[in-house]
Amino acid sequence: MKLQQLRYLAEVVRRGLNVSEAAEALHTSQPGVSKQIRALEDELGIQVFARHGKRLVSITEPGKAVLSIAERILAEAQNLRRAGEEFANDALGTLTPNGATSLNDAVFLGLQLRPESVGDATSVLLVFSDGHDTGLYSWEYLYELCTYRQQYWDDYLKRLHDAGAQQSTGGR
Repeated sequence: MKLQQLRYLAEVVRRGLNVSEAAEALHTSQPGVSKQIRALEDELGIQVFARHGKRLVSITEPGKAVLSIAERILAEAQNLRRAGEEFANDALGTLTPNGATSLNDAVFLGLQLRPESVGDATSVLLVFSDGHDTGLYSWEYLYELCTYRQQYWDDYLKRLHDAGAQQSTGGR
């Protein structure tokens, strides 16, 4: 199975099952697209498309499941490309939050994000302490998340303080 076959499959569906339009969008030939889709179907042992003669008329139920998975794989392949580009362009910072095993843990434990902590990075690779979970996040997203967390805790502590002060004065 090749990513190319998955791209062809997704494009044919995007083009309303019109193989000629998909081929044009992919800058290849219609017979080439048809051949790769048949090869994918043969490898999977299912028919992705229902046909009337040589014409594709609908996507089968198994084809819908294959398409869903193919779209996720293609999206992840794009994420890999982006990560590679960012590493190559030195636009990626790396942070290892102590004791955190997830983004939620990192935020809860008070991940300190300051511009100097990631230099000129536009994205941040979080490497968690368990070594199994990593995440690539935009700098803006992490900064907003941590700012929101700080604001939430500041508001929560103020409410606690105000409630305590109100109790000590007897509610006056």
